[in-house]
Amino acid sequence: MDESKQHFSYSDLMKIKVYCYRPSTNYQTAMKNEIRFFVLLTLAIVLMIRCDLQKENPTDETKTSSADVAVINGIISEEGTGGALSGVNVTLNGVTKQTDANGNFNYGSEINVGSYQLTANKAGYIGITRAIVIKKDVSTFISLKLFKKEVPVTINAATGGTVGLNTNRVLQIPANALSQNTDISITQVLGAGIPVQMNDRFIIEALSLEPNGLNFTSPATLQVPVGISGINPSTIKAVSITSSGNEELSGIISSGSSVTVPLNHFSYVYFYVPLSNIRYRTVAYLDSLKPTSAIADCRSDKAVYELTLGAKIVSNTLPANILTAQIGQDLSATMKRTLVVTRTGTSDKKKQLYYQISGTRYIFEILNGSIWNEAAVVELQENVKVVGKDVGDCHDQGGGNG
Repeated sequence: MDESKQHFSYSDLMKIKVYCYRPSTNYQTAMKNEIRFFVLLTLAIVLMIRCDLQKENPTDETKTSSADVAVINGIISEEGTGGALSGVNVTLNGVTKQTDANGNFNYGSEINVGSYQLTANKAGYIGITRAIVIKKDVSTFISLKLFKKEVPVTINAATGGTVGLNTNRVLQIPANALSQNTDISITQVLGAGIPVQMNDRFIIEALSLEPNGLNFTSPATLQVPVGISGINPSTIKAVSITSSGNEELSGIISSGSSVTVPLNHFSYVYFYVPLSNIRYRTVAYLDSLKPTSAIADCRSDKAVYELTLGAKIVSNTLPANILTAQIGQDLSATMKRTLVVTRTGTSDKKKQLYYQISGTRYIFEILNGSIWNEAAVVELQENVKVVGKDVGDCHDQGGGNG
């Protein structure tokens, strides 16, 4: 509708009124004009209100249709043992699910497409947060791991003490740095169960120090190994991550194959190398179309094939836990997909099932002088397309229905 025809000004209404009250000797005509005036006035007001409402409350084109609803499922296991974790609280877009006895959780079609924060927590384990992107027409499978908290060590406030995971990861607390005797634990959290991802840094070590928020009157010191050969220890930096934000740590000392940093309080502590020295980039990939032995012939209208999807490490000179920490997913997990192709209608053609895998390729590189050298390549299989190809007529096979 032409917008100029939708609006009536006050002067337009007055013209209608003047026309309607033009002198007439016919009383019935005057009454008809009076009625016509009120009808036109009412119509004009309704049109104006309708147009204004359309401007202020436009049609909501952003509402998600049923076609935009995705199916989301996943599994959570323990980082150390690989065993399934039951009773994990998984929260996505305000909806909380709990993993079953096999570590599985399923959102069905409760979450629309979009970007969300997913959290997973269980008592006795280090919780995690992940950025999740739900895509249209793609079944999203999320495989995560949680680190079990290390057993705490009681530190005497007067004498101080040492908490160590091994000889390479050691926390030293000086005498009188604590106000009272305290149970302290240090847990390595580098891997699929890294609590928080940081895409602007290349993480090479991550530790959870508890009790979180503990303060020292004089600094404690934390020593960790470098972890990557070919990396200059002087390029390694550290950051403290708390609920209130990130704090860059100063006073890092590199010595041989390890680095040491002073700590004034407890939090997650990540050691990283700037992306100007080591990085990873992602590219989408599409495999070639592959045939299967499954054929829908005249004796069976369906061809069914079971395929296992997962991660494929093409090449690697980096520790596996560093790769999984950067990608943020469990690279050892697999997902089974049942592929089906069906003969349609009364077709007498046999159909063979083909499939095509697509996903994301992660390319890890280390800077050597002015040249970026490839250090690892990981392919994360994310989706599969099913194709049915005609491979002959039913009567080509002996004993068929055709």
